[in-house]
Amino acid sequence: MVRNLVVLSTIMDATGLPVTTKKTNPWYQKYISYGMEHDLLTNDFIHKKWYTRAELLELSGKVGRYIEK
Repeated sequence: MVRNLVVLSTIMDATGLPVTTKKTNPWYQKYISYGMEHDLLTNDFIHKKWYTRAELLELSGKVGRYIEK
């Protein structure tokens, strides 16, 4: 299982967006907004703390479809 913020960072990196770990308020909010807006995350992303391999596969498919556009 993988922490959801690690998943978020990995997904944004795969889409080509620069991922920063700067201590902003909070750093990940802009990436969650972008991911939700472009259907890169699951609907319950903000409520999950961990992702299984099967869920990572689902997210990888979303990223693949996004990149193909």
